[in-house]
Amino acid sequence: ILEQVTRNRIVGVGIGTVVTTIIQSSSATSVMLVSFVNAGLIRFRQTLPVLLGAAIGTTITAQIIAFKITEYSLLMVAAGYFLQIFSKREEFKSAGSSIFGFGVLFFGMSIMSDAMAPLREWEPFINLLLKLENPLLGILAGTLFTALIQSSSAFIGIMIVLASQGLLSLDAAIPLLLGSNLGTPVTALLSSMKSGLEAKKVAVAFLLVKLISVLLFAGWTPQLGKLMVQWAPDASLQRLIANSHTFINLVLMIVLLPVTPLVARIVDWLLGKPGKAAEAPYKTLYLDQ
Repeated sequence: ILEQVTRNRIVGVGIGTVVTTIIQSSSATSVMLVSFVNAGLIRFRQTLPVLLGAAIGTTITAQIIAFKITEYSLLMVAAGYFLQIFSKREEFKSAGSSIFGFGVLFFGMSIMSDAMAPLREWEPFINLLLKLENPLLGILAGTLFTALIQSSSAFIGIMIVLASQGLLSLDAAIPLLLGSNLGTPVTALLSSMKSGLEAKKVAVAFLLVKLISVLLFAGWTPQLGKLMVQWAPDASLQRLIANSHTFINLVLMIVLLPVTPLVARIVDWLLGKPGKAAEAPYKTLYLDQ
């Protein structure tokens, strides 16, 4: 199925978006693709549209987090718990687990938000956040933090909490979003270290794609913020951050999808062309025990 659906670039984007929306981690999607290529299940070039789709899928988490549903978080925890405990059907148990997880996520964000409230009056912290309005500093901070926690979704969740307390402006948030994009491929790069050349190319291509997103937007982050406000003047700051994240990755997909063969050639040039083994007919090389 993977081999068939990833032959069409548009379908590949759709698969990447859906899978990442469900598992809420573009890092996990990229690591799976590294594994699939390393096992010879799909080819490196087929993964590029899926990676672009994964970038869009991971923004759905931020859109969900931007909804103000923290007041109902404990209700979700309770509903999810009872579904898990009292349901006999596996489907309901799984649904309960998902609802429970979302409830805990939003309850945790509510606690985090309350805990950060005193920072509104702590001058050193306010000065630090103001410095992040410098695009280069913001991108660097976002990259380092995302690389450390290996989850752009978690980092953007923290950003939305800061924004809800009035601690983070949209001008500071957009460079941090670009930095979180650039920090996401670290997980794939780490997972590919002991893999073959073709699998390494997936991780490097993911890094290259994210680097292009930074180059596309780094020069006009304040203007991007104004554009987001013009499009949704009544939206909350949390929603504007989520919208900016979606817009960045959507534009990235539109720009790069027609030229994925060129991106593949650049990666081939950087790491070397595939050998004879990689050009062999489609087959399963091995199945991991």
